[in-house]
Amino acid sequence: MDEDEFEGDAIADLLARPGAAAILAALPGCSAYRDDPDAAMVIRSCDPHALQIHVEDRAGHVRAYPLRGRYVVSTDGRLRAAIAANVTDGDRARDAAVRRIATFGMAGRIEAGDVADLAGAIDSIERGVLPKLADRRRTTALARKYGSPRIVLRFTDHWRRLAGGSVPADILIEHVACLRELGEIENALAGTEILQRRDHDLSPSAQGVLFTQRAALWLDLYELRRDPAHLDLAQQAADRSWAIGPSRECRGVHGRLRKLREDTL
Repeated sequence: MDEDEFEGDAIADLLARPGAAAILAALPGCSAYRDDPDAAMVIRSCDPHALQIHVEDRAGHVRAYPLRGRYVVSTDGRLRAAIAANVTDGDRARDAAVRRIATFGMAGRIEAGDVADLAGAIDSIERGVLPKLADRRRTTALARKYGSPRIVLRFTDHWRRLAGGSVPADILIEHVACLRELGEIENALAGTEILQRRDHDLSPSAQGVLFTQRAALWLDLYELRRDPAHLDLAQQAADRSWAIGPSRECRGVHGRLRKLREDTL
């Protein structure tokens, strides 16, 4: 017996459309589950306004559950036909964009308002175009929302290559932060080495952030290896950051540094 499986979220989105009656008529008799297909229950009816399905368990008890967040399984083809009749070219384009995003590493459900921005960010990489600052910030926020530091790092890696010899500060800062979150301390420290060059074009504020990151990374490395020289290097970086301009983050690094020095006494 052929089975069709649909996301409840996708069905819920279609229930506000003019052709929803056919979908509502096809849902009874289908089964629904949230996490375990073996725990699927038979759908008896659907409330299109509350977006709830009424399901019957094996003991004959009927309960109401949200349609969203569940999967619906059909075996007679009626639901597939009803859904197909309500799907537009725009829906197909959005589904294609979601598949591209999933291929990039964000496979969870993406909110409708975020799909175009994420797909556009991936498209700009494929076209070899470095996005503008506001677009980069939007992309990193979404990559953290739907992905992980590793996904953000994929974007920053691409952007660094596209930027060539002059990488914008926001990319450097985000790149270093992600490497640190992933525990790649030495690689993150290497990302701050630009501070040692005389020809960098970083603004004072960007230098301050990077020096703070560098100090925190030396402390991370000290905690791993217990080399006192790393405390001195952290002190130098933190002092440079503070001299540029005091910040809450730098104050925190200084406090951490003091505690680690006290622990060595």
